[in-house]
Amino acid sequence: MYLVALIYIIIYALSALYLLFDLITVRNFWLSNVSAEHLDNMKPFLTLLLSSLLGSASLGIQAIFHFQVTSKLDNKHLLGYFLCPLLGSILSFFIFSLIHTGLIALSGESTSSSASQYSLIVIGFISGYGWDPVLTKLQKLVFEVLGVEFSTFDKYASNEEAADGKSN
Repeated sequence: MYLVALIYIIIYALSALYLLFDLITVRNFWLSNVSAEHLDNMKPFLTLLLSSLLGSASLGIQAIFHFQVTSKLDNKHLLGYFLCPLLGSILSFFIFSLIHTGLIALSGESTSSSASQYSLIVIGFISGYGWDPVLTKLQKLVFEVLGVEFSTFDKYASNEEAADGKSN
């Protein structure tokens, strides 16, 4: 089953790499029917999205390699390999929204469009590769904004785990 996950990761990684390269080199073969005005609006988000897929792929390949080397391959991690690109993509959309609204600035100075584009690639890659710690920090932020203690969630999660253990 891990071979299927590895093939899946390789396919979406190579696809994202090709599409990102196509987007950066301004050939836009796959976006040829989109007007230049719409393409300029879509380019930053597509850059973040595709680079987050590359980050997710890097994490997946590294994890499979690590579990293969340590001989600790088990099926409980398998679903994560399939959901990792989705989580990275959702995070890249969230980060794009933060950048687009001005809550996060890429730099204090005006930069060239290529430097800005490469900054988006780095941010997207990080959001795909580091989705787990980013989601944990985001979860803490949400609980702080809503006025709920983070420990409340921990108690709820531990109660759910205890209930699951008792029912088995």
